[in-house]
Amino acid sequence: SKVTTQTNIAESATDVVDLAAMTKHLGVRLSKDELKLLRQKLDANADGAITKDEVRLAGWKALEDRWAREISLSVICKPTNKLDHLGEKVHTLLDYGGTALFAVVGTQVAGDHGMNIVGCALVGCVAAMGG
Repeated sequence: SKVTTQTNIAESATDVVDLAAMTKHLGVRLSKDELKLLRQKLDANADGAITKDEVRLAGWKALEDRWAREISLSVICKPTNKLDHLGEKVHTLLDYGGTALFAVVGTQVAGDHGMNIVGCALVGCVAAMGG
């Protein structure tokens, strides 16, 4: 039978979930070995049966791990002192300088190959954007 809604997979939180039907419903193709690994990962109480609560718990744990990672990365990326701010400004300056140099070199190469001014400008822009 075709799974049309999530309620067909498990009626209540304590019902056993058919992982094959759930993954098919979500559009994920898993081999038998991959389904076995998924069962092992989701089976929190090691009873061999996967319940809707165990699926939810695994989902929340994955989300919490992502949130913790994002929060940690946001702290790392923010400058905390004047030297960090200077480093950011130097990095931005070098970035703009590199883009400008790519444009100049692209324009020069196009001119050396006999292109007109419009062609040179176009090649310079493409070289700068492609970097």
